[in-house]
Amino acid sequence: MNPPFDRNLGKWVKKAHFESKTTEGTKVCLFPIRSNTNWWNEVCCDAEIRFINGEVNFNDEPRGLWWPMCIMIFGDAAKVKTFSTINYRTIRAALKEGE
Repeated sequence: MNPPFDRNLGKWVKKAHFESKTTEGTKVCLFPIRSNTNWWNEVCCDAEIRFINGEVNFNDEPRGLWWPMCIMIFGDAAKVKTFSTINYRTIRAALKEGE
């Protein structure tokens, strides 16, 4: 899920969190880090969090998003209460080399 990055962001992530508790499967969310919010505090302990190093880029634009981003994983495949980093800069460089 890639929710809108507006004031409703927390509602979307909380919905994914809720659905991970009530349905089977894995819920994966890509969004800007909002660790200073109440909703983050409510859901982060039930998730695996992967912090993204580098600017996330869509549609091969010259610049990516300047916000700090993360992937939060809920449900069956989540390694709950763990975090890691994804070096997006390395991934982008490897993709460009393979073109």
